[in-house]
This record gives sequence, C-alpha cells and structure tokens, in this order.
Amino acid sequence: MPRSGYVVVQFQMYSQPDGMTSTYAGSTIGGTGGLVSGSGSYYMPYVYNSNFPQYQVTINGNPQATDWDYVTFCTDTLPFDAIQVTATPSTVQPTGTATVTAHATKNGTVIAAVDQPAFSYSASQGSIAASSADGTTATFTPASGVYGASTITATSVGIHGTASVTVQAPWDAVTVTPTGATLSPGGTQQYSASATSAGAPVPNQPTFIWTQTGGAITSSGLFTAGSTSGGYTATASAGGVSGSASGVIHLQRKVVIVPHETSTGPGRTVPFQALVTDLANNPTSDTVTWSVSSSYSDSIDPTTGVLTVDATPLQSNEMARGPFSVIATLSTDASIQDRVKFTVYDPLRTPLFDPADLTTSSGVVHSAAAGSSPENPKDSSSDPIRYGSGEIEMYVDDIESSGFAPLKVCRSYANRRPVGSGPLGDGWALDSLPSVAQNGAALLINLNATSTFVFQAVAGSNPLAYTPQGFIQDTMATQGDELVFTDTTSNRTIFYGFTAAVPPQLRGKLKRLIDTAGNVSGTTYDASFQMTRIDRIANVNGAAVTETFQYAYRADGRLTSVSRIVGRNAVMALSRMVVFDYYTGANGENGEQGELKTAMLQDGLGNVLNRFGYRYWRVATGGGVVGLLKYVVNPRTYARLLGQGTDPITAPEAIVGVFADKYFEYDSLKRVTRQVIHGGEVDGSGTQTYAYASPATATPDAYNNWSTKTTETLADGTQNIVYCNYATQVLVHITKEAVAPNRQWFHAYQYDAQGRVVWHAAPSAVTGCDESQPNLGITTTSAFIRANAGLIETTVYGPSTTATAAAAGDIQGYLKKTAFQQGSGGIPQVIGSRTYLLHTGN
Repeated sequence: MPRSGYVVVQFQMYSQPDGMTSTYAGSTIGGTGGLVSGSGSYYMPYVYNSNFPQYQVTINGNPQATDWDYVTFCTDTLPFDAIQVTATPSTVQPTGTATVTAHATKNGTVIAAVDQPAFSYSASQGSIAASSADGTTATFTPASGVYGASTITATSVGIHGTASVTVQAPWDAVTVTPTGATLSPGGTQQYSASATSAGAPVPNQPTFIWTQTGGAITSSGLFTAGSTSGGYTATASAGGVSGSASGVIHLQRKVVIVPHETSTGPGRTVPFQALVTDLANNPTSDTVTWSVSSSYSDSIDPTTGVLTVDATPLQSNEMARGPFSVIATLSTDASIQDRVKFTVYDPLRTPLFDPADLTTSSGVVHSAAAGSSPENPKDSSSDPIRYGSGEIEMYVDDIESSGFAPLKVCRSYANRRPVGSGPLGDGWALDSLPSVAQNGAALLINLNATSTFVFQAVAGSNPLAYTPQGFIQDTMATQGDELVFTDTTSNRTIFYGFTAAVPPQLRGKLKRLIDTAGNVSGTTYDASFQMTRIDRIANVNGAAVTETFQYAYRADGRLTSVSRIVGRNAVMALSRMVVFDYYTGANGENGEQGELKTAMLQDGLGNVLNRFGYRYWRVATGGGVVGLLKYVVNPRTYARLLGQGTDPITAPEAIVGVFADKYFEYDSLKRVTRQVIHGGEVDGSGTQTYAYASPATATPDAYNNWSTKTTETLADGTQNIVYCNYATQVLVHITKEAVAPNRQWFHAYQYDAQGRVVWHAAPSAVTGCDESQPNLGITTTSAFIRANAGLIETTVYGPSTTATAAAAGDIQGYLKKTAFQQGSGGIPQVIGSRTYLLHTGN
C-alpha cells in the first residue's frame, strides 16, 4: 500500500451467509454491511499511513461451517464514474411502493456485475431500504400525508445517483386568486390558493409552496411588485400540482395628449404633443410612439406627433367626418397610453347660429342682437332639433351664480359635431371652458358643442387683425401673446395666443375673463395643463367678495366635479358641487367607455339636489348610431324613477323608455330622424320624425341658396317643411296641415352678404316656392310674392359708424331701422329706428 487510493474487495460467499469487514490503521474502511450470500464486491477509499503498511480483512459468521473466497487489490481509480438510478413506477399512490434499482456505470455503460459496488440509499420524503442481497435494488415507501416529488439517492464511495418518485396527491388542480390584478411598482397583492379534486375543494388543504415572476412573494402568498413594468405571475404548488394567477405591473406614469380635441379641414396638418408625468404630475423624460385610428388615409409621424389629415373633400351633405383617434403610447410600456379625438370639417361651412342661443364663458347671454333682426327665423323645432343640420340643441345649466360678474357651469351636447374626448367625453362640451383653435389663417372660437365663431386673419396685418365671418358683431384682436375676444356688451374673454412664447399645451386655452364692470377672473392650470380653477374677487359694499370654481379630473382627463366656493372677507364656503360619472364600457352597460353617465348636483353639505342621467346607443340597429345619445333622464324623472325603486341608468328599456324625457334615433349622417318626448306621452303626441333631402343638383354655398330640406312630421300628421341654406339659416318655412284640404302656410326670408336677415315675407304675402331653383324662386320681386297684399318686414343695418361718445348715430352692422310694407310693391312704413352712442368698455 504505497500510496492513497481505493481498496477493492471481490467476494464469493456461496449459499451460506457470511460477513466481511476491512480495516486499516485501526479504522473500518468498508465491508459487506452484514451477513450476505453469493458474490459481490465493495470499494474502500483510504489514505496511506507509513506506520500501517497493510490492511486487514475479517470474516464474520461461522467460517468453520462455510466456504468463501475473496480477492483484494489496490487501485488508483474506480471501475465506475457514475451511478444510474431508476424508480418503477415513477408515480405511486400514497399507499403504494416503488422499486429502486442502482447500477454503477463507466462512461455511461453499466459495468460488470462482479464489479458492482454496494449501495446505500436515502429518500428526501418517505423511507427506502435495500431489498436485494447484492444491494442493487431497494424499496421506496411514501411518508404518510406527504405528497409530491421525493428524490431517491443511491451512494457508493462518495459517488451519488438520483431518481424521482412522485407521490400522487389526492387533488388534481390548484386554483390561485385573484387574477388580473394591476399594481404599481412596489405595490402588493395578497394571493390565496385552493387544492381541488374534480373541481371541488379537498377537505384537508395542503401547505403551498409559493413562487413568482416579476417581483417577490412570501410563504403566505403576499406578492410585492418589482420595478419593471409588464406581466407577472404568482404560482402555488403542492403535491406536484400547481396553479398560477397573472397580473400586470404599471410604471407610475401617465400620458396626456394636447390638444385634448381638435377639428380641422381636409389635407391640413395638426401638431400633437404628449406630456408624460409621474402620478404627482411631475414631467418625466419618457417618450411616446404616435399612431392614428381612422377609416381614411390620415397619418401621423410616429416620433413627432404631426398629424396629416386625408385630403379627400367632404361630401356636399357632410358637415363633418369622424371623429377619429390619435393615440400616444408610452415607449417603454404599451399598456400606458392616451387617445384623443379629431374631427374633419370645413370651418367656413360651419353653421353660424342664432346668437340668442349662445352664452359666453362668463355665463352672460351672448348679445349680438343689435346686429341682427329682431324677427330672426326660428331655425329649430320646438323641442328643439335644428332643422338645417339635424342636431340636438341641448344646454344644461348645472351651477348658476348671481350677483356681481356671474359665472356658471353649463353643458351642451352635439350629435353631429362631436367635440372629441374632452373633459366630459364624446359629444359633450363644457361651455364655461371656451377655447380657440387655428385652422390655416382662421381662428375658430368654440363656445359650446354646436357653436363655433370663425374669424379670418387680415393678410399683411401686424399685429394680426381678424374679420368675423357672418353677421356677428363680436371682435377678435391680438394683444401681445394673447387673443382677446370682445362681445357686444364689452365682456372680454382672453385666450393664450399661438406665439412661440406660449407653451404649446396652453395655446388657445382660456386665460382670464374681464366683464363690463372690469371684474377680472383668473384661471389656474396644473402640470397636465388642465384648468383647475377660475377665481374672481370684487369689492361689494366695502367687503371683498370671492367666487371660485374648482375643477377636478380623473387620470384620463375626464372631469369628476366642479365646485362653486364663495366667501366674504376671506371666509370661504362650498356653495354647490356638480359631480360627473362615466361609463366603463363593460358588457351590459348603456354607454361606451368614457361617455357621460350622470351629473349630480349637491349643496354645500353634500345633499343631492338633482340628477341627470344619460344612455347611449351601443348597437347600430333600429335607428341607432353607436356612441350617440339615446335616452335623457332629467332630474324630476330621475327622482320619480328612484322613488319607485328603479335606477334609470340600468333599468330595462321597456321601463326607461316609458319615462325618459328624450329618446333619439339617427340616420347614417348622424342626423336625428326620430325624437320621442316624455315617453311619447300617453297618446303618442310627444313623437316627431325628421326626413332630410338635398338639391337634385348641387348649388353654390350662398346665404339665399338652399342646401337642406327638412320635413318634420308631428304626431297628428302636421308637417313643418323647412328649407335652409348652407349655414342652416331658414329660407322658407312651410306649415302643412295633415287633413284635407292640406293647406300650407309659407314664411320666406332673404339675407344680405353678411348673412343677416333683411327681408321676411309672412304667409299672407307668399304663395309658394320652387325647390328646383337654387333660391327656391324666392326674391323680393318673384312671382311667389304678392305684389300688393300680404305683410313684408324689412330691416336696414348701419352702413358705417357715425356715432361718437357725444353724438348719436349709426354703428356699422348694427340695426338701424325696421319697416313694414304691403306686398312686394308696397311703400315701406318705418316702425322703429335706432341710434347709438359710442362707449368704450373698461
């Protein structure tokens, strides 16, 4: 034994069992492990000790009564380098067993039986014992109540081999809840697991082993999200069976696109910008990728956000195209994005509505009456629907104030010109937040959902001067980096201008208000460039009176509430609050995602004063257009239904249809075709239908050429047949009775080059009209106008300004005089005239 190595003992005990032990330097280094019969071998590592040049082999048993042989030798290397272990079967029932076989191998080949060593066995779960005389086989027995994989290990001379036996658990599935959680980085979610068999929980639930991706998880299933956005999983395992739940980690970012909404003409470009902030509204350096969703060839630069609108002209019967979507997606997390709507239309074809319908941002009735006839034709039905466009005229005053410089919260709705994804959702506009948009050389002032004033820039002017389109007398002026809109009572609305000095996100937004008395209302914007408050202070009888309107928003930019806070001498109190709620778009709801669901007015103590409810079309059948207003439930009806235990937002249509204040159906151009008032009343008297027609041959846009014919049929069959020009102003209004002799009554109107009514012939003067002619055959001297009979009213406007502060005179464009005459050939008899003194507002 000159050096360290291995001692190999090969033995033959024949049929009579004997034992063998090998010792070296006074220590046992190997043996048979007991009495054995037959042939076998064992291997012993040793470390050479010069004091012990020999090792000793001892035979146990009864050597006098048996025969045995053995051979022993020393070697530097073993005849095997690995141990191969198999278990049969690999899966056992809790009361079953598995047979384990071990073989020594060299370079992957099983060595000769005579060279096979003795093996010792162990199991990570359960028990195992050798079951053959040569030690190459063993029996595995599962531990009671322990399931899953058990690792079986066979060992010889420090070399190990393993196999796995799975103890079948008495369950076939593991369910982990909840699923679909959304967490911010560092956020937590408690998970639970349940073992089931054939879908039913097993009586004795096991202890689960929890693992995860995308974060960390405790032994009790508490998951903590990591810092990287994306999906994650939480997995529970027991007895070889596992189940998982998935979730999403969102970075604490939000994306806000400016402008929030836009309308533009075919072929134009619109630059969009995206503001990326953390949840505290602090800007970050994250970037976005731009895309556009449109059925036309609109495109957007994915990096710069410049939208190029399809140049296809609008059809002659189209007021608008769209709305379509512009989308900004966070480059590092596709789940975080913002989207806004844009509508394509021709701003110079935008209807110029009766100024008596309009309100300014200060809440004061917009006054342009001095520049228009006191007998303007009624251009909408009694409920009302605008004849020339099929648009719903809906204005809701949620909060009104009185006293000095009144403010208000007023909403309006448009079915044909959606304002996009604004603070109140598609179709709705907040009239107390007017805005200005650029369209080439024109400025568009959006006063509400259906009303836009257009001002054209005067070429070569510096600073830029603007000329109003149509008959309005309001003015627009450039003042440094501001745009100043002044109405006829000297109320001024100041907007952020479009100069380089103004941040792009603020351009065109409301900056401040100055009323006729000089009271100033200032605005405040947050880091997302959303207006959060309007404040004004005035001295009333020696006391400082403050009025504040505060605006609060959801993360997606939807308005959640507006609060009116008033006070004297710095003592403030909540007066009124209107709270808005929106649909999620889930199945079964009566609105698409983000559409206005309810508006609830509360007093300063939180008591509910009234509620408005809205339901929308979600299926394009039976007169429905997806996304357009279907039912309107006003406060009295809302309270009535709640008093009956019925929620008008979720009630079946068979119920809400009986009570709803308004119900609408539409055609493919989004024009109202049917309106039902108060559930149709008891006898159907609340139902009107609308049919639309255009000239057989397209006519040029002109104030005295007709563009749309609308036939309104009332419940009793009476019809109002109304011809309107391209600006939806009435040219001829016919009332036709439903029964014989089907008499008709005609009103006819003529306009000047600015769109102001200058001539009105009453039914006593009009005998008919001819829709085959562009002007319907109506002129001041046409054959359809009686020459010497019938009432005709004429209106004259000031041709120039002659008035001064000291001397009364005319104001250009303002009403000068009105006259009546009998028939087209009659002599005008002046019945009223006006002169003006020229004053400048504060």
